[in-house]
Amino acid sequence: PEASDQRPAPRMRVPFVGLAALLLSVHATFSTKQKVIEKLILANDYWITRHRDPGNNKWNRAVYFEGLMALFEMYPNPSYYNHAQSWAEDHSWDIRKPTANADNQAAGQTYLDLYSYEPEDEKIESIKASVDAMVSRSKADDWWWIDALQMAMPVFTRLGVLYNDTEYFDKMHDLYDHTKSVEGGHGLHSDNGFYAFGDYPWWRDRQFDPPRKSPNNRQVYWSRGNGWVIAALVRTLDHLPTSDPRYNEYMQTFKNMSHSLKDRVSSGGFWPVNLDDPDHAKTMDNRYTDVPETSGTAFFTYALAWGINSGHLSEVIYRPLVEAAWNAMVNTSLHPNGRVGWVQGVGLRPGSSQPFGYDDTEDFGVGAFLLAGSQVARMASGLWPEPTYSYKKGNTLIFLRPSRSSRGYSGVVTIEFTVTPKMNNMDGVVLLSDSSVPGGARYSRAYMLVRMAPSGLFDCRNASRYISDASVAYRASESYGVRVVGDLFTQTYDVFVAAKESPEVQIAGGYHFRDTAPPADDIGKMVARSPRGQFTMRNVRASESAPSRTSTMSPTVTASRTPTTSPTATASRTPTTSPTVTVVEASRTPTTAPAVDSLQPPTTSPTCVCVC
Repeated sequence: PEASDQRPAPRMRVPFVGLAALLLSVHATFSTKQKVIEKLILANDYWITRHRDPGNNKWNRAVYFEGLMALFEMYPNPSYYNHAQSWAEDHSWDIRKPTANADNQAAGQTYLDLYSYEPEDEKIESIKASVDAMVSRSKADDWWWIDALQMAMPVFTRLGVLYNDTEYFDKMHDLYDHTKSVEGGHGLHSDNGFYAFGDYPWWRDRQFDPPRKSPNNRQVYWSRGNGWVIAALVRTLDHLPTSDPRYNEYMQTFKNMSHSLKDRVSSGGFWPVNLDDPDHAKTMDNRYTDVPETSGTAFFTYALAWGINSGHLSEVIYRPLVEAAWNAMVNTSLHPNGRVGWVQGVGLRPGSSQPFGYDDTEDFGVGAFLLAGSQVARMASGLWPEPTYSYKKGNTLIFLRPSRSSRGYSGVVTIEFTVTPKMNNMDGVVLLSDSSVPGGARYSRAYMLVRMAPSGLFDCRNASRYISDASVAYRASESYGVRVVGDLFTQTYDVFVAAKESPEVQIAGGYHFRDTAPPADDIGKMVARSPRGQFTMRNVRASESAPSRTSTMSPTVTASRTPTTSPTATASRTPTTSPTVTVVEASRTPTTAPAVDSLQPPTTSPTCVCVC
C-alpha cells in the first residue's frame, strides 16, 4: 500500500562510461543547500510517518539512524533528535547479543552521537563494555566480511577519542588488517599484494575471492559491500587523530578506492550492483541489465563528497561524479512522496534480493541516502535552511554549538530568535542553559529565561522571580524578534524585544542568572517550555565575543577533537575527556554467525560474535 502507482520502464543495458564521458553527458548540478535539505526532509519524513515505532536495533535500522543524526546535524529539527532518543531508550541503550558481532555494535554509533549532545554514562555503557571485551583479547578474526568495517570501526575510533585511549585504535587496526590482508588466505582487498590486478575494490568475503567470477567472467565486487568499506573509512578518518600511525594507511586506501570508482560509473550516474560487471543484475522482468541501485551509489556519493569537503579529493575530478550520482538518486530513486526506491534488499552479493525495482526500499537505504545528502549539502551553495520549532505542553531542546569541536558559546553570548505565540495570555518560556546540563534538569538549571506570560506581556527571570523593565505586549499569530545577551563573567543578561517593523525595547537589563542554577561555563542548550498554549520559534542565531574583563572563572572552549570534561565510567577504562560535540546552531567467544547484510557466512569462515 505504500508503493507508488507508477514504475518507470526497465532501463536497457548501459556500459561503464567513466569520468570523461560522464563530464560530457551530465550537465545538471545540485542547486542550493535549501533544495538538498528539502529532498532529505522529504525522504526522512516519509520514513518516519510510516514507522512511528522506531524499530529494533539491528544493523539495518542502526544505519538509518546514522543518516538521521547526520540530517539532524545540519537541520536540527527536535523531532528528529527525539525519534533517535526514543529508539535508544526503547532498547535501554543496549546492543544485541552476541556483543562482539560488528552488526550488533552498529547501534553504538547513534548512541555515541546522542551521548555527544547530552553526556550521560548509561548511553554508552553497553557498547563500551562490548568493545572493551574485544580490546582485551588477542582474537582478531571477528570481521570476516567487509560490511563489519562500517558497522564497528567508527565505534572503536570514537571510543578511543572519547577516552583518549589508543588501545581502541590498535585493536581496530588488528581487526581491519585481518579483513584486508589475511581473511580467506590473502585478504579481501584486491590491492593486498597477492593479486596483481592493479585494482582497489574489495570482495565481500572469502567465497568471492578469485577464482570466483560473475556470470560474465568478471570479478565480483559487490557495490554495497564496497560502499560499506568506503563509508567505514570516512566515518573513521573523520574522528581518528592524524597522529595515529595508521591514519595515512586508511587515507590512502580511501583515495585508492575513490580513484577506482571513477571509471566504474554508468552514464546515468549510478554505480552498478557489481562494480566490475554492469550486467550482473536483473530488472523486474528478469533481464540482465545495468539497473540503478541506490544504497551502493549513496554510500559512494557520501564518501566522495566527504573527500571533497575535507580537502582530500580533487573537486575538479570528483565533483561531476557526485553531482551526477545525487541527481540520479533524486530523479530516479526518490519518489514524489519521499519513498526511496531502487534499493537492493538484504544480501551478500550482486545477485541477492533480485529482482528489485522502483518501489523497493529498505531502512539502511534511506540512511545511506541521508548520509549522502549530508555531505552533498555542504558542497551546495546558499544558506542553511532552519526548521520552525513548535512547542505545546512540553519541552523541546535545541543545541547551540559554535563549531563541531567545541562545547557551547562562551564569553559574552548573543542569542537571537523570532517567536510567534499561537494564543493570547499563554505561558511559554524560552530557556538557555549550560551544554552539560542533563535532560532532567534543563528547566531548574537554566540561566536565562524569557517568557510570554499569562499576563499577556513579555517578562524575564531575575534570579528568583519574573519581572520586566518595560511593558511589551504580545498577540496571537504575531511575530517578535528577541535578542538575549548574556555575560558569563558577571552571570547577568539583557533582553530586547521588537515587534514587527518596530524598534527594539529593552525589557531586561543586568538581570541575574537564575538563582537555583550553578555557575555557567557556557551556553549550549536552548529549551522551549510551554505549560499553556503553543508557540513557534525560528531564525535562531548564536554568537560569542570576549568578556569585557579578565575572569578567574572564564569558560573553556575546546579547540580540538579532544573534549575537556569527563563522564563517570563504569567500565575499566576511565575517560579523560568529554565527548566531541557535533556542530548544531539552533537546537567474547563468538557462537553465532552475524545477522549481517548477508544470507549465510561462508562455511569455512571462523564463527563470529559477529524533545517535545
